[in-house]
Amino acid sequence: NKTFYLDVEVIEGIKATAKRQGVTDSRLVNEIYGYDRGNALLQALAKDLAAFTGTCGGLCARITGDRFVMLIPHREELIQSFYDKEQEYRDKRVIQLDFYIHYGICVIEDLSVPADRLVDAARLAQQMVKGNYENRVCYYDSGVKDKLLKEQEIISTMAQALDNREFIIHLQPQYNHRSGAICGAEALVRWNSPEKGLIPPGEFIPVFESNGFISLLDEYVWETVCALQRDWQEQGHDILPISINVSRADMLKGGIADKLFALIRKYGLTPDKLRVEITESAYMDNPQQLIAEIHRLTERGFTVEMDDFGSGYSSLNMLKDVPFHVLKTDLKFLSAGGSETRKDRILDNIIRMAHEMGMFVVAEGVETQEQADYLLTLNCEQMQGYYFSRPIPVSQYEQMVYTNG
Repeated sequence: NKTFYLDVEVIEGIKATAKRQGVTDSRLVNEIYGYDRGNALLQALAKDLAAFTGTCGGLCARITGDRFVMLIPHREELIQSFYDKEQEYRDKRVIQLDFYIHYGICVIEDLSVPADRLVDAARLAQQMVKGNYENRVCYYDSGVKDKLLKEQEIISTMAQALDNREFIIHLQPQYNHRSGAICGAEALVRWNSPEKGLIPPGEFIPVFESNGFISLLDEYVWETVCALQRDWQEQGHDILPISINVSRADMLKGGIADKLFALIRKYGLTPDKLRVEITESAYMDNPQQLIAEIHRLTERGFTVEMDDFGSGYSSLNMLKDVPFHVLKTDLKFLSAGGSETRKDRILDNIIRMAHEMGMFVVAEGVETQEQADYLLTLNCEQMQGYYFSRPIPVSQYEQMVYTNG
């Protein structure tokens, strides 16, 4: 006599987080550990899930590969219990490999909806948290569907867009605030779609980072920057250094120093014309590989910058191990008016520490004159941010630096 709301859950089991072993898919688990042990892990997981659903009057079935579907009463305490049981799953594992379970949930509100559509909806929700190891549960709603459709459209057109050179470079100038001169720039990418116009990077960069396409885009940006600098050099200009971004995917692939050195030789440049930005988060994937790659970049003569310093938890440990030349820190540590606060003292000490270690500091995200002036009192001269300039097209940068400069 009671109406239940039911969940359909698609569970992605055995998606490896052990990137150092190069394992990112359950099929590779079978290849590395053998089908017998891979199947044993699936069987252990299936046994636990079936027992769990049985205690709450539900059903559980494996539909394909490492995907399971459960039909259970809709109660929030059941969702929490999934997290509580994950450690038990890990304790019972038959291979020495961490894995996480990702849940997509579709709440059944209309009993006339066919079961296959409910499963598809739960699967779409599960894809929203695929690869996310902090938030592993997602409920299906219309927003999930719209976002996934947009992401699929991006994925289906990205290769052709790269071939058609729809990705364009914008440059954000970096200033020496003491002298007022432009001293370089950071290269940023935009997608200029013939159909949709300029697509913001926040819409496509996360998709590219999750599917690995970001590496191809990065290499395209690197070569485009080198070609620009070659043109400026042939026109007789003094070339200011350009900072280029290296993603976590690039670091995992390796060979960055060799690729960049081949590019500067191809375009007749010197390594000091490129500054290589590496985010702090890249350290978390494989510290030893990162350190080795940075040493190779340094040996080749490149300046290596640590971007987003202070955004994670490994900053001080990184500075101990990694030979960065430049720290780039945004103004999360600086109050709006640049007054003496606890945050300002943190920034002051970061700058002092960097200078004592022989590193240069670039402040990002400078939005007001008060902030810029205050940074000068901390002996931080080089800055970028909207106070000075937004990212601008190459033609506008050329006019600022090589025509009016």
